[in-house]
Amino acid sequence: TWDRDSVARQINEFCEAAAPDVSAAVSALANVLGDCITSAKRGRQISAASKIAFFSKPGRDVYIWDRLAKKSAAFRNCRSAAFADYAAYSAACSKALDEECRREDFTAAVKKFRAYLQKVGGPMAADSVIHESSYIERRLLDKLLFWEGKWLEK
Repeated sequence: TWDRDSVARQINEFCEAAAPDVSAAVSALANVLGDCITSAKRGRQISAASKIAFFSKPGRDVYIWDRLAKKSAAFRNCRSAAFADYAAYSAACSKALDEECRREDFTAAVKKFRAYLQKVGGPMAADSVIHESSYIERRLLDKLLFWEGKWLEK
């Protein structure tokens, strides 16, 4: 169970912070969020922290930490062991993104999704999201890694 007021306070503080080293900021947020849990199970909340960072700082190179995405990123990186920390996972995702951005099918999907966002409008259609960052590419990579991880699990 989450202490919602504490979580909200941490999210607001994270959003206001400049966070020059986003990987370190995600790791720090993960530690703080662990203290916002009121149930017996505590610990680092890397998945929650990475999701907060991904959606609150769309212009920053953040990747969502997820069990299945980690499995895919490890496989792509020729690693059988789990990632020790968020920074190592982020580096592996950055490498995967570079590889995907050279694939015609991936870039076509990015172009199609950007066009869709521009058509429907809203905050996701802002130039800072669509054209001035890798947010769309990272979001599509997140989905790709999730499904690859699901396939690898079977």
